[in-house]
Amino acid sequence: KIKAIEARMKKLFKETEHFYIDLPAFESAVLKNVNKLKPSLDSRFPPVMTMRSKGPQSIDLSLSIMVSRPEQRDAITADVNKRIAELVETMSKPKKRGGADPRSRAGLH
Repeated sequence: KIKAIEARMKKLFKETEHFYIDLPAFESAVLKNVNKLKPSLDSRFPPVMTMRSKGPQSIDLSLSIMVSRPEQRDAITADVNKRIAELVETMSKPKKRGGADPRSRAGLH
């Protein structure tokens, strides 16, 4: 497991606490990006993203990957952190405040 990725994800989500991210889309995008590193990963252990805890305003995720060559661990960690940061940046959407009048969306207002 690469614990540095876990810490980086927590930091990224803390920085985006005024935003929301579609969790299923984010999970899918992270796993797709990590699978691009497949030649560097141990084929016996596929990448796994799990939800460790869920609060009213946050979700704690954990990404577990096994590197095939330990000497590449730092480089792969940096690459995965960069990919996750880019995903968080591109997938972050501002939180809606209060919400619009439902009648206005239906054209009734």
